[in-house]
Amino acid sequence: MLAEDVPAAMKLVEDIVITGRELGQFVVDFTWYLRNLILVKTSDSGEVENVIDISSDNLARLKEEADMADVEIAMRYIRVLSELQGQL
Repeated sequence: MLAEDVPAAMKLVEDIVITGRELGQFVVDFTWYLRNLILVKTSDSGEVENVIDISSDNLARLKEEADMADVEIAMRYIRVLSELQGQL
Protein backbone atom coordinates (compact mmCIF):
# COMPACT_ATOMS: atom_id res chain seq x y z
CA MET A 1 0.00 0.00 0.00
CA LEU A 2 2.69 2.48 0.99
CA ALA A 3 4.72 1.72 -2.12
CA GLU A 4 1.58 1.92 -4.29
CA ASP A 5 2.61 -1.40 -5.84
CA VAL A 6 -0.66 -2.87 -7.11
CA PRO A 7 0.84 -6.10 -8.53
CA ALA A 8 2.55 -6.82 -5.18
CA ALA A 9 -0.71 -6.14 -3.32
CA MET A 10 -2.62 -8.49 -5.63
CA LYS A 11 0.07 -11.16 -5.14
CA LEU A 12 -0.31 -10.79 -1.37
CA VAL A 13 -4.09 -11.28 -1.59
CA GLU A 14 -3.56 -14.28 -3.87
CA ASP A 15 -1.10 -15.79 -1.38
CA ILE A 16 -3.59 -15.27 1.44
CA VAL A 17 -6.32 -17.07 -0.48
CA ILE A 18 -4.04 -19.90 -1.67
CA THR A 19 -2.73 -20.60 1.83
CA GLY A 20 -6.30 -20.91 3.09
CA ARG A 21 -6.38 -17.89 5.35
CA GLU A 22 -9.78 -16.39 5.96
CA LEU A 23 -10.15 -13.38 3.69
CA GLY A 24 -12.64 -11.76 6.06
CA GLN A 25 -10.11 -11.91 8.90
CA PHE A 26 -7.46 -10.35 6.66
CA VAL A 27 -9.82 -7.46 5.94
CA VAL A 28 -10.45 -6.96 9.67
CA ASP A 29 -6.73 -7.16 10.48
CA PHE A 30 -5.77 -4.77 7.69
CA THR A 31 -8.45 -2.30 8.80
CA TRP A 32 -7.00 -2.37 12.34
CA TYR A 33 -3.50 -1.87 10.91
CA LEU A 34 -4.70 1.22 9.03
CA ARG A 35 -6.42 2.51 12.17
CA ASN A 36 -3.21 2.10 14.13
CA LEU A 37 -1.23 3.75 11.34
CA ILE A 38 -3.52 6.79 11.49
CA LEU A 39 -3.29 6.91 15.29
CA VAL A 40 0.51 6.88 15.14
CA LYS A 41 0.56 9.50 12.39
CA THR A 42 -1.79 11.90 14.19
CA SER A 43 -0.90 11.39 17.88
CA ASP A 44 1.92 12.46 20.12
CA SER A 45 4.50 9.72 20.72
CA GLY A 46 3.67 9.38 24.41
CA GLU A 47 -0.06 9.14 23.82
CA VAL A 48 0.05 6.46 21.14
CA GLU A 49 1.89 3.99 23.35
CA ASN A 50 -1.05 4.08 25.78
CA VAL A 51 -3.62 3.53 23.03
CA ILE A 52 -1.99 0.84 20.86
CA ASP A 53 -1.09 -2.42 22.57
CA ILE A 54 1.82 -3.74 20.47
CA SER A 55 5.45 -4.54 21.09
CA SER A 56 8.01 -1.75 21.02
CA ASP A 57 9.59 -3.26 17.87
CA ASN A 58 6.24 -3.30 16.05
CA LEU A 59 5.48 0.22 17.26
CA ALA A 60 8.82 1.45 15.92
CA ARG A 61 8.09 -0.14 12.54
CA LEU A 62 4.58 1.33 12.56
CA LYS A 63 6.04 4.79 13.23
CA GLU A 64 8.36 4.42 10.22
CA GLU A 65 5.43 3.34 8.04
CA ALA A 66 3.28 6.18 9.38
CA ASP A 67 5.88 8.67 8.18
CA MET A 68 5.30 7.40 4.63
CA ALA A 69 1.50 7.23 4.89
CA ASP A 70 -1.14 9.71 3.86
CA VAL A 71 -4.02 9.94 6.37
CA GLU A 72 -6.65 10.72 3.72
CA ILE A 73 -5.68 7.68 1.65
CA ALA A 74 -5.66 5.44 4.74
CA MET A 75 -9.14 6.71 5.67
CA ARG A 76 -10.39 5.98 2.15
CA TYR A 77 -8.99 2.44 2.41
CA ILE A 78 -10.73 1.97 5.76
CA ARG A 79 -14.05 2.98 4.21
CA VAL A 80 -13.54 0.61 1.26
CA LEU A 81 -12.47 -2.25 3.53
CA SER A 82 -15.43 -1.66 5.88
CA GLU A 83 -17.78 -1.93 2.91
CA LEU A 84 -15.98 -5.07 1.72
CA GLN A 85 -16.23 -6.59 5.18
CA GLY A 86 -19.99 -6.11 5.08
CA GLN A 87 -20.14 -7.84 1.68
CA LEU A 88 -18.01 -10.79 2.80
